[in-house]
Amino acid sequence: MLKAFCTNFAGVKHYLFTLLVLSPLLAAAQVKPHPGGHVLSGKVIDADTKQPIHAATIVLLRRDSSVAGEVISQADGDFALKNLPEAPCVLQVSVVGYKTYTRTISGGHTGSFGTGTIKLVPVATQMQEVAVVAR
Repeated sequence: MLKAFCTNFAGVKHYLFTLLVLSPLLAAAQVKPHPGGHVLSGKVIDADTKQPIHAATIVLLRRDSSVAGEVISQADGDFALKNLPEAPCVLQVSVVGYKTYTRTISGGHTGSFGTGTIKLVPVATQMQEVAVVAR
């Protein structure tokens, strides 16, 4: 019984070793950025105060809703998404306390292009009252 286990375990070890060696190669094959290196840039600001919005999440979604690119806006509100796909995508800009901005980006752009200034509208949220009771 022990001999059968050891023989079987050697086969499992060989399988696991092969899997671990090939995993990085398989993972790298899944992510193929567009070779043209197209860049989408823009700036995110508050619609009311005109101040830049830091740490806004900018996501580029494919038609199947998978993420084609994602970046966080810098302190001055600027952002740049690199290696864009050729197909049309949906640009979403979101940050807590603001209404999400959504826009369709047509495919076929060459080189760098910009979205201009994206103005996010603040959303007033009313919090419910919370009572804390000590026992």
